[in-house]
Amino acid sequence: MKERTKYSNMNYECQDIFMVRIPSMPIEVFKKIDSYDQGVISFLNENKTIKGDFEEALLLASQSTYQSLISVPEKPKKNRNLELGVCKYITRMSTRPTPYGMFAGVGLGKFSGRDSLTISTDKHRKDVSVDTYWLEHIIHKIELEANLFPKIELIWNNNCYIKGDRVKNPYFSNHGDNEQNESFENSSIRFNELISIIIKSTQNFVPYSKLVEIIKEYYEDVSNNLIDKILLELIENEYLLTDLRLPAYCDEPLEYVINKLLYLDNIHDLVDKLQDIKKAIDDYQEKGNACILRDIYSKMQKIHKTSNYLVVNKGLTSDFSLTKKVKEDLEKFAEVYSELLPESGTYSELNAFKHDFEEEYGTNVRVPLLEVIDENGFNGLSKIEKQTRTITGKEAIIKGYIDRQIVKALINNGDVVKIESQVLKKLLSEEKIVSPSYPVSFDMNFFIYQDRQPGQYHYSIGPNFGSQKAGKMFQRFANIYNKDLFDKYNQVYLKENFLIQNDYALIEYREIQRKGRVRNVVNNRRNHKYHLDLACIGEEDGRVLLSDLSIGMTEDQKLFIFSEKLNKRCKIITDNMLNPKLCSKLFYFMDAISKEYEDNVTLRKYMLYENVYNFTPRIVIDNFTVSLKTWKFSNQSIKCTDINSFIQCFDKLRNDYSIDQYVYFCESDNRLVINLNKRYSYDILYSAFKRTNQVELTELEPGFMQDEILSDERGQKYEAEFTFSFIQRKSIQKMKNTSYALLKANRILELGDEGWIYIKVYGLGTRTNEFLTKSIPRLIKELDCEKWFFIRYSDPCEHIRFRIKFQNEDTAYTKLKGIMEWIHILKKRGMVEKVIFDTYKREINRYGGEQLIDYAETIFYLDSQLVIEILSNFNIEQEEDKEKLYFVGIAKIYKLFTDKLENIFKLIDTDQREQYRNDYKTKRNVYLRWFEDILNDNLSNIDARFSNLDSLMKWEEKIKKYRNELDLYTKDNMLCTNKTHLILSFSHMYCNRLNGSLTTEQKYRSLLRHTLYDYLKRLEYKKK
Repeated sequence: MKERTKYSNMNYECQDIFMVRIPSMPIEVFKKIDSYDQGVISFLNENKTIKGDFEEALLLASQSTYQSLISVPEKPKKNRNLELGVCKYITRMSTRPTPYGMFAGVGLGKFSGRDSLTISTDKHRKDVSVDTYWLEHIIHKIELEANLFPKIELIWNNNCYIKGDRVKNPYFSNHGDNEQNESFENSSIRFNELISIIIKSTQNFVPYSKLVEIIKEYYEDVSNNLIDKILLELIENEYLLTDLRLPAYCDEPLEYVINKLLYLDNIHDLVDKLQDIKKAIDDYQEKGNACILRDIYSKMQKIHKTSNYLVVNKGLTSDFSLTKKVKEDLEKFAEVYSELLPESGTYSELNAFKHDFEEEYGTNVRVPLLEVIDENGFNGLSKIEKQTRTITGKEAIIKGYIDRQIVKALINNGDVVKIESQVLKKLLSEEKIVSPSYPVSFDMNFFIYQDRQPGQYHYSIGPNFGSQKAGKMFQRFANIYNKDLFDKYNQVYLKENFLIQNDYALIEYREIQRKGRVRNVVNNRRNHKYHLDLACIGEEDGRVLLSDLSIGMTEDQKLFIFSEKLNKRCKIITDNMLNPKLCSKLFYFMDAISKEYEDNVTLRKYMLYENVYNFTPRIVIDNFTVSLKTWKFSNQSIKCTDINSFIQCFDKLRNDYSIDQYVYFCESDNRLVINLNKRYSYDILYSAFKRTNQVELTELEPGFMQDEILSDERGQKYEAEFTFSFIQRKSIQKMKNTSYALLKANRILELGDEGWIYIKVYGLGTRTNEFLTKSIPRLIKELDCEKWFFIRYSDPCEHIRFRIKFQNEDTAYTKLKGIMEWIHILKKRGMVEKVIFDTYKREINRYGGEQLIDYAETIFYLDSQLVIEILSNFNIEQEEDKEKLYFVGIAKIYKLFTDKLENIFKLIDTDQREQYRNDYKTKRNVYLRWFEDILNDNLSNIDARFSNLDSLMKWEEKIKKYRNELDLYTKDNMLCTNKTHLILSFSHMYCNRLNGSLTTEQKYRSLLRHTLYDYLKRLEYKKK
C-alpha cells in the first residue's frame, strides 16, 4: 500500500436522470388539518375529494383501519385509536414522499437549462401486482400435492451439494410461504443410490410422471406411493424445484403462474379464479377506485385469506427538470463527502470470521464457499458477529473535529454547526491516510429548497441516505417510469461495468425470501450480466452457482469472493433496497464481504460524531444539511408511570431544550410530522416510549412548509424528495487478483496421519523458555523422530504448539506412550496446566504447494533447533541480547531469500517509514556495522556466541535449497503463494519462536529498514 501524503478528491459525475418522490397530497392538506379543531375524521367528511383519494390509499395500506373509517366505532377508546391512526396516515400522505401504495408517487426528471417542477394532480400511472406472499402460498399448496399433477415439471436444485454421506441444501426458503421469519434455514438428507439417480435425471426440467417412470426402471418393486412420498419430501425441502416456482426475474408473477397452471390437469377451477382476479386487477389499474379494490380483495380472500393482497406503485407522468446549477452543487458536495467516508472495514461484522479464517486457511488462499459455510466444517456463518468498530486515524480526526464543533455550539447556545470543508481537508492532509477505496457509484436522497438568494438552493440529506450502489433506489418502480428516460438512466450500469471490469465482476443475488411478502419491494428486471439464484429458477445465461464461488483473504485482512468460472474476483450485489437482514444468512455474509470492498458511503450520515447528546445542533457542510437538529431522551431523562406524568415530564424537557413546535417523530428512517401543541402528539410519543424506552425527535428540514420548489397547477406546494445517482468519472482503484485455490491433498492430518503428532501445551507461564530449552530436547532425544518444530501462540491464551514427525503412522502411535509419560512428568512438576492433541492443518498454500511444504517443515524444524540453541546461549530478556538476535535473525533470513539488497529493501519498505526513527539515530553506526557483518557472514564480529550455534549452518543451507526450488517454481508459474509474503512469514516465524512479541518484531523490522536505506544511499554515493 502507498501512503497518501496530500489530500486528493474523487471526482464524481451526477447522472442526468434523477428520481422525484412526492406525497400524493399537498402540504396545504396537512396545514388545514393541523388548524382544524374538530378532528381529522370530521375534516375528511367535510372534504369529500380528499376523503375519496385517502380512502383508496388507506384500503391498500390497512383494511382494518379502512373498515373502521367506513363504520366509525362507537366506543370512545376505539374512536380515539381510529382518529390517531387516520391522522398518521393522512399526515404521511401530505408530508412524506417515501413511496408506499397510493400515499406517494415517483417519477423521473432530468437536468436542463431551467426548473420545471409542476405536478399534474389528475394524471398518474399505477403498477399493480398481487402480494408475493399470497401467491407463494398458492404455489406451495399445489406443490404439497404435486403427485396429483403428472405434468408438473421438476428440476434439481443445483445449489445443493454432497458432503460425505449427506446431501445438503444451504438455503431453505420454506417456499416463501411464511408470514414471519424463522431461524431454520438449511437442511440435509442421506445421500444414496436413489438420490444419485434423481440428481442425474433432473439436471433439466422433467415431468413428475416421467421421473416416477425413471425411478421405477431401477426399483421395479417399489410402490408408487413410496416414490410419491420421497419426491414430495424432496420438493417440500427444496432439493427438487417445480416449474411453478417464481423465476429469479419475473415481471408478471400472476400471469406466469396462470400460464404454468394452464398445462396442468385437475386445476381448472383455480385457474378460472386467478384469471378473474387478473382481469379485475387490469380494470383497477385502468380505472382505479375503492369499489373495484374491494371486489379484488373479496376474490382473493376466497382463495387464501391474509393481511395484504396487492402491491401498488404510483407513477407520476409530469415532466420534471432541475437546473444544471443543482447538478454542479451536488457534484461539489459529492467530492467533499466522499473524503469523509468511514474506511472499509471500520465498522465490521466480520472480524471474528477473519481471525478464524486466517488461522484455518491463511491468506491469499481461495477456499470453496460451500466448505466455508458447512456446519460440519468451518461453519463460517456462525462467526458473523455484532458490528465492531476499529478507530482509524481518519475516523478519529473527523469525529473529533465534529464533536468539538458541537460542544462549542452547545456552550454558546447555538443550534447550527457549520463544518468547513476546507478545514477538514487540511486536517486530513496532515494525517497519513491509506489510499481510500472510493465507492464506484452510489444513490443519494435530498430535499431541495429555494434559498433566499435567487438561483440558489439549500439541500438536506434524506433520512434514508440512499444506497451503496447506483440504481438500487430506482429499480423497484421500473414499470411506472417514462420508458425513454428510464432507458437513459439505466446507462449507469454500462458505465459502472466499464469502471470495474478489470477489478471484479458484479453478480446480482436473487432468492425467494422465507418471509415471502418482502419480495414485494424487490426488482423484477435484470440489469447485470451475472446472477446467483437461491431457491428459485434462474435464467441459464449468466448464472453462477454457489459451488463456483470461493472465499479468500488478502494479507491486509480484506476478504474477497472469487468466481472460479469467471476466474476473477466478484462482488455480490442486489439491485433493490431490501434490508439484507431480511434475507438469508448466506446472502448476509456475502453482502458483508462485498460491502468491505469499498469505503461505506451510507454509514457516515449516521456516525458523524462520537459522543451522545440529548440535543445535537444542525450540522451543515457548505449549503448542505447533513444532520438535522435532534433531541434524544431515554428513560434516564423521562420518568413516568402513565400518560399524564409523561406529558408533565416531556413538557419540562421541551422547555429546557427549546424543542420546536413542529418536529419529526423518528423511528429508524421512518418519520412523522407532529405538532407538539396538539394532544395527539403526546399519545404517539408515549406509545413509542412504552415500546422502546426512548423518544427521538428532529427538526423539520429548513424550508419545510415554506420554500418547497415543487407545486401543482393550482400553486399548492409538495414536500418532494429527489434521488440522484453518482458515479466515478474514472476508476482509480485496482484490486489485487493474486490468489490461489486451496490445496486440499494431505492438508488435514489427524493424530498419527503420515507420522505427525500435534500437541498444544498450556499453562507454561514464566517457565516457557525452560520448557523449550530443557523439556523439549529431553523428549526429542528419547523419541528419535524425523523432525519437529514449535511456535508460540496466544489465542485464546498463551501456549506452545508443538508438532512431531515420525517415519509413519504406526511409529507415531508406538511413540505416543513415551509422549504421554513425558506429559505426566511435566504435570507432576507443575510446569503445565493441560495438553491437547489436535488436528494438524498444514499451510500448504502459504509455503509454496504440495511439493514444497516438506522443505518448509524442515526449515521450521531447523529454525526451532536454532532458536532453542539461541535461548540456551543468549538471555532473551536482556535488551542488548534481544536487539542482536532480532536484528541479525531478520536480516539473515532476508539475505538468504533474496539476491539483491534492493529486493530486501522492497520487502521492508512499508508504510511505517517513520517508526523508531529516534531509536535508529542513536545507534545508526552500530546498526550499519552489524548489517555489513551480516552481509559478509561475520556474525562473530557482532557477538562471539553466534559461533556456538551448531544449527546455524544447516539452517542456512536448507533455506538456500528451498529458495532455489522457489525460484524454479516461480519461473514455471507453479508457485501457489506470493513469494514476498512467504519470506515475511519465515521472518515472522523466527521472531515468534524467539519470544512472540509482535511489537518487538515490528521495531527491528523498522530499524533494519532505516539501516538498509542508509546503506544503499552510502553505496549510491560511493558510485558517484
